[in-house]
Amino acid sequence: MNNTMGFGFLYNRNFTDKLSLATGLYYFSPSNEANNLPSGNIKLLPIIINGNYTFGGETFYPYISAGLSYFILNYSLSSDTIKAFDELGFDLSSSADNSLGFNIGGGTYIKLNTKYDLIIDVRYFNASSTISATIKERVTQLQNEKSINISLNSIAISGGIKFNF
Repeated sequence: MNNTMGFGFLYNRNFTDKLSLATGLYYFSPSNEANNLPSGNIKLLPIIINGNYTFGGETFYPYISAGLSYFILNYSLSSDTIKAFDELGFDLSSSADNSLGFNIGGGTYIKLNTKYDLIIDVRYFNASSTISATIKERVTQLQNEKSINISLNSIAISGGIKFNF
């Protein structure tokens, strides 16, 4: 998979000044580079739940984080690919399996004022899944399915604003 841009949001629930629980989601849409499957797009939506440990500071509050990631996957074929197979008399479909994995990371909060912090976060996601494409010949109804296991291992570098309520 190629590098890609995405977005995400997190909700952080503080239990003490050092320990917190973060839940949230990220969104990525890398291109499919699988040579033995028709071209398409993979969309990843990892939902996370993490424990965070924050180190004290005056302006900078570095933290470490680890937890579970549930990847909701979508593998959709490109319209050019579907059209090409349709013209040849084939129906084409695709699928992807959701997957459970883990993530670890860290970063820092940089206090801007009492209401806002700047966040810088680096996170490593680890999981794997299966994506499939099925080709069905319309006249004979014969079908062929190809599946590959893909690695969902990725690094997310993100930044944003934390709102302190």
